[in-house]
Amino acid sequence: MPTQKEISSSILRVRQVAAERSWLSPKSSRALAKLSDKKAALGRSKRNSLNYLLGRFDKTSELMVDVENLRKRIGGKGEQRG
Repeated sequence: MPTQKEISSSILRVRQVAAERSWLSPKSSRALAKLSDKKAALGRSKRNSLNYLLGRFDKTSELMVDVENLRKRIGGKGEQRG
C-alpha cells in the first residue's frame, strides 16, 4: 500500500494532467480531493468516476505508477494483482 505522501503526490500529478487534457469531471475532482483524507472512503458514484478517469490513463504510458497508487488506495477495478 502506498504511503499517504505518495498518494498525495499521485493525486497532484493525476489532477494536473487530467485538467490539462480536460478529463477532469466535477465528480472525479471531488473524489481526488476526498482521497487526500487518509480515512475518507469514497461512495460508489465517486469511486466509479475516479475509476473512469484512471482508465483513461491506461491508454497512455503516462503516470502509470501514480494511477496504480490511486487504484490501490481505492481498491478499484483494474488494480493489478499478483
